[in-house]
Amino acid sequence: MKIGILEDNPVMRNTLVDHFSLTNRKVIFAEDSFSELRKKGIKESPDFILLDIHLKAENGMDMIGAIKDLFPNVNIIVISGDTEEEQYIIDAFKQGVNSFIYKPFTMAELDKAIEQIQTTGSFIEPQTLTSLLNLIAGKKDGPKLPQSKHKFRLTDKEEIVMNLIIEGLSYKEIAAKLNISYHTVNHHLKNIYLKLDVNSKGELISKFLKKDSKAN
Repeated sequence: MKIGILEDNPVMRNTLVDHFSLTNRKVIFAEDSFSELRKKGIKESPDFILLDIHLKAENGMDMIGAIKDLFPNVNIIVISGDTEEEQYIIDAFKQGVNSFIYKPFTMAELDKAIEQIQTTGSFIEPQTLTSLLNLIAGKKDGPKLPQSKHKFRLTDKEEIVMNLIIEGLSYKEIAAKLNISYHTVNHHLKNIYLKLDVNSKGELISKFLKKDSKAN
């Protein structure tokens, strides 16, 4: 079995490489970003890719489609330390990933996921399943702004990010305030723009001001 690793934390990346070196699984690449993988022009296709959400140069979620284009038959296991970012789960599975695992995880748990994916095609750990069921049940509050024509609801974290943007905070300031990465803030903004049918921060603020003036 051939494994690919996209993880920007060098300690985690080396731990994964060391673990697989003790098994019958061959690591054919271990990079900190998809762009770095592209530069190296690796042709050999892995059976599995472990994909961290927050890579060095990009958001891992945004790379799923490109990974599938490069390696059409690969199984993707998304790994994330963002236990509150539940919207990632549905996004990931919609894009065709095979599993979503929260950090920290043990190597035994990872091996179990790989083995089950080989058998059934997917693996969902209990914590991920609980989050997924909560999302399906709609246990999230709606946004403060009117719903767009898409009729999608903002998550709690998206609503917080939206309000901080309206208050005038920069992406970096929001990332520091919420203890999340710059790439996560950017991911939230993309979802907010789509859900509220706007294309820029200016349009978002304008929509908020129009709604506020009507309320008064």
